[in-house]
Amino acid sequence: MNISVSRNGVEIGEWTEEEVQTLLDEGKLLPTDYYWKQGMREWQELATSIKPPPPFPTPLKVPGVPKKNSSSVKLSLVVGSCIIIVILVAVLIGFVTMRTTVSKPALVASDNAEAASLRISAEGGDIVAARNLGFLYLDGKGVPKDFKEALKWLEMAANQGDAPAQCVIGNMYHLGEGVNQDDSQALNWYQKAADQGFATAETSTANLYFSGKGVAQDYNQAFSWYQKAADHGDPNAQCMVGNMYYAGESVTKDYDQALIWYQKAADQGDAEAENNLGVMYNSGQGVAQNYDQALTWYQKAAAQGNVSSEASIGYMYESGNGVNKDYGQALSWYQKAADQGDAGAQYDLGCMYGKGEGVERDYSQAFSWIQKSASQGFAKAQYVVGVSYEHGTGVTKNVFAAMEWYQKAADQGQPEAEAALKRLNNQ
Repeated sequence: MNISVSRNGVEIGEWTEEEVQTLLDEGKLLPTDYYWKQGMREWQELATSIKPPPPFPTPLKVPGVPKKNSSSVKLSLVVGSCIIIVILVAVLIGFVTMRTTVSKPALVASDNAEAASLRISAEGGDIVAARNLGFLYLDGKGVPKDFKEALKWLEMAANQGDAPAQCVIGNMYHLGEGVNQDDSQALNWYQKAADQGFATAETSTANLYFSGKGVAQDYNQAFSWYQKAADHGDPNAQCMVGNMYYAGESVTKDYDQALIWYQKAADQGDAEAENNLGVMYNSGQGVAQNYDQALTWYQKAAAQGNVSSEASIGYMYESGNGVNKDYGQALSWYQKAADQGDAGAQYDLGCMYGKGEGVERDYSQAFSWIQKSASQGFAKAQYVVGVSYEHGTGVTKNVFAAMEWYQKAADQGQPEAEAALKRLNNQ
């Protein structure tokens, strides 16, 4: 007779009693797993059945019992045999009835079938299964989201050299998921995976060197790791290599190389690289100026929600560069970027409200958007907020507030703000 076995609410197989015992001995089944077989009304833990029942106690000898005569003994045997037969028939009928009427009881589900299957494989030493089970707990797919449980299974794989698991543990330390945030530990795990040529970990290692998190800032190390990851096809790394060539960080400034690496990343759909290609075509850096190409790349990036591209498209429509001037389109694109918090777009949107371009003039709306930009430290916006307070445009006049905003802008070297401060201080 086969026995059904379940774990975490999921039925995982059927075996004979001998096979179940063998699997228990091998550790593939657990005493805490549940079993069911025909005739049982409920699932029970294997722990309740794996030990053989205790032997029947040896009957006690009662001294001084007189022997019965042979005829009495024969009669007793006949009567006893009839009783036993009746009992056996009743038990058999009951057993047959039970087999035909009792269905397998429902299981209480917690893990889904995929998780249950992965758990069995992982407990049997399968590294990939351990990693993937960790991913399920990390994402809460088919199991309750549990960072500590995720880390347990990921470490099982990572400690056996699994690069993807090592990289994800690095992410957990970097983000502080299930562990105390620790970029030095993140770097340690990233490095283990990066040393195996795992591109994502190479990029993450480079990011920490570039930002100086968990390690002393080192652009040379950052570029070295970005280059390795870029050569392995990672689009984020390819874009960063382009950025470093564009800015001349750790390498000689080289727009041609920047363009090459941006193109590689953009061809894989990297939104930042698409935007940066748009910038280079728009300005003619490393390539002949081409507004059509600039707009094409900006639109690709904007379709992925890239804020810089949205603002740049707005400016192209406002200025008429490469497109027919269209204030309505400009306003629409500035609005998209401003709603995502882009300070430059907030300033430009405010200016359009102030000038009544593409929208009815509204000084109150103009001030509102420009102040949002100024609050993010955008110097031109800080100066304009100062002007608004000085003259009471879109806001109640307040010379003292004007001087405060002029000072903020002047601290960033904004020349008009410096002049305004000097003028007010001399009054």
